[in-house]
Amino acid sequence: MAQIQSEYSTAYSGTWTELESEGSVFYIMDVGTEKCKIYKPNYQLWKTINISVPNDHWLSDIQFVSQHLFNTDDKVEMLVVYYEYIQTSTSYYYVYTTRVVDEQGLVLLDVPKGAYSLVYNTKDAGSKLLVYETDYSSFPYYVTTHIYGIPGVWLGLDNQQYLSDGMDLGPAFPNPSSGSFKLNYSIPGQPRESWFILYNMEGSEILREPVHPDQSQLDVSREDLPAGQYIYRIVTPNYQSKGQKITISK
Repeated sequence: MAQIQSEYSTAYSGTWTELESEGSVFYIMDVGTEKCKIYKPNYQLWKTINISVPNDHWLSDIQFVSQHLFNTDDKVEMLVVYYEYIQTSTSYYYVYTTRVVDEQGLVLLDVPKGAYSLVYNTKDAGSKLLVYETDYSSFPYYVTTHIYGIPGVWLGLDNQQYLSDGMDLGPAFPNPSSGSFKLNYSIPGQPRESWFILYNMEGSEILREPVHPDQSQLDVSREDLPAGQYIYRIVTPNYQSKGQKITISK
């Protein structure tokens, strides 16, 4: 008998994502003032980030707002797309540029003509950033795919990043841990295989153990894990859970 409740309205394009240190946040793209504004779950403004857009260009998109996806410091980073409008004698076209920048304006990656991007947390090769370079000045236009290895794991809200309704992945306890910890989980349906995967903060897979959909608790005992912070998630053939963080201390 739950009811839909209005919580917040904004005159800008916005979405939710997950930050590795701060948790869930809501962010908007303010095209007119060229800013990214990030809000806490109670919709209180947490951080305003100025986006450097060249003259005669327009902000097009902000993606992959994160802290440890593109490097390992705690600054907020994001992928920014902007474009230039080109008028010809008979028509027009757009020239896009893709950049990865941090909250202080440092450019971590610059891809001229980069128009569209994806991030994949691969099973065997770490996390990858794909940027599609497109030249719209001619027809048919060509597309070049640029692939970049990135150190982090994408935790953001994406249309295929999470398990379906009914999935629950609880916090590890104890946390911090010496390497032995427990966590509660539930997996809807009966996927043919499900895995608990532990990653270091560089995005490398450290541990993989099978989990059973008909059980609800996993015991991990790995006292040999080096001290540090890790991200864990549950993965099935079609979906993966939101990442959770655990600290190993010695």
